[in-house]
Amino acid sequence: MEKDDIIGALNGWQLSVNEIQLTRPTPDFVRNIYRSCLEHITAINEEPIQSAVTDAFMDTGIDETHAKDLYATALSDNILLYHLTRLASAARIEDFNSKDLTNPDPDRTNVLLSAFINFIKFTEQFCHEPFTKIMHSADKVVQERKAAEDDLSRINQEIKVIKAKIAEDEPRCEQLRAENKKLHTEMLGIKEIQSVHAQDTQRLKEEKEVLLQRMQAMTAEIDSKRSEVARTRSRIVQSPDRMKRAISVMSTTVTEDKRLIAQTEAKARDLKAKSDALIRIEKDLGRCVASLRVIEREAAALQAMIKESTDLKEHLKHKEIEHEEFILRHERLEKQVANAQDKLERAQRHAEDKRTTNARTLERLNAEYVHMSEERRDNDRVVKDLTAETEEVERKECRMCCLWLSRPDDYMQMAEHLKTSEAEITELVGEYFRLRHATEVYRQMLADKLGMMDVS
Repeated sequence: MEKDDIIGALNGWQLSVNEIQLTRPTPDFVRNIYRSCLEHITAINEEPIQSAVTDAFMDTGIDETHAKDLYATALSDNILLYHLTRLASAARIEDFNSKDLTNPDPDRTNVLLSAFINFIKFTEQFCHEPFTKIMHSADKVVQERKAAEDDLSRINQEIKVIKAKIAEDEPRCEQLRAENKKLHTEMLGIKEIQSVHAQDTQRLKEEKEVLLQRMQAMTAEIDSKRSEVARTRSRIVQSPDRMKRAISVMSTTVTEDKRLIAQTEAKARDLKAKSDALIRIEKDLGRCVASLRVIEREAAALQAMIKESTDLKEHLKHKEIEHEEFILRHERLEKQVANAQDKLERAQRHAEDKRTTNARTLERLNAEYVHMSEERRDNDRVVKDLTAETEEVERKECRMCCLWLSRPDDYMQMAEHLKTSEAEITELVGEYFRLRHATEVYRQMLADKLGMMDVS
């Protein structure tokens, strides 16, 4: 490109450039121009470069304040050189290097600027729509990647919290398991003791019922004997000896009955003591049952905690699976970005080949147009010659008319010759006008395709 074209293109992008700067370029000038071209085509400006420098310092653990004067400028220049090299490679310049920034050559600077300007114009003209779609897809991929990274961080944090909670609850779970095992053993022993006591209680109740029945029978018998004694006393006994024997027998019976009553009362007291013991045992059993219910509740709580722990483990496994899926999705997104970049490069190469083909076609059509113009001028000369011949023939015809008056036979021969000549001339003129019409149509088509004005 000429310098005026370069200046006009850069001024059109709001970049103030003059011919002196292109004749004697300085490092600051070319760096600013190249950075503007890079920002125009890739939207990479000073802010992302400085952000990358800051991230590099943070990743390497270097003190930024101490290393700023030593590394910041060089690192930012290297990052700028990397992006400019990629831009130059896309513009079909494979030998772009740091010398073009630090020690620019005027001719090479003009070549580089021409390549950058042509590439930017080409992308704006042919690649804007696919590039916009690809950038939109890339932004969407970046957003999805960021969302996936956020989800991954959140899931990792949840996993850490769950693991910490499991580790924190594990001693309590072990303690509850030991207590549950101990209480289960005690409960089995208490159930066995309860079964033995229940059997003893049932046996004592049966003995108590038997003794009560015997005591009621003896009480009834005593009452009947007392009634008999009263009736006997009311009667006058005629035989004192028999009465004495009866009294002696009755005294013996009473003594035996008293002994039996004493034994019965002792058994009743024993039964009452045993009944009190059974009541205490029942109370102890009630407390044991309450303890068992507490144990059952604790066991249910332990089972719930174990179930919750199992659910947490399942949730953790599910989150790990989601983590792996996020990683696979991230890899697929990176592959999609790489494929999109490859498609963009192929589209750029295809557009460059198409532009070259269009340029060759334009040159060929221009050559054909010039050739058709020359043929048209030749045809115009032929028409003029034919017109002159026609006029000459008409003059000869006039002379023949005069000659016919003097020599009729010669005139008839000349008339036949003139008719033949006129037929040939008419055929040639018709063919000429057909060729001229076809030439006009083809020339108009060329002018429409080339965007040129039809100059007759």
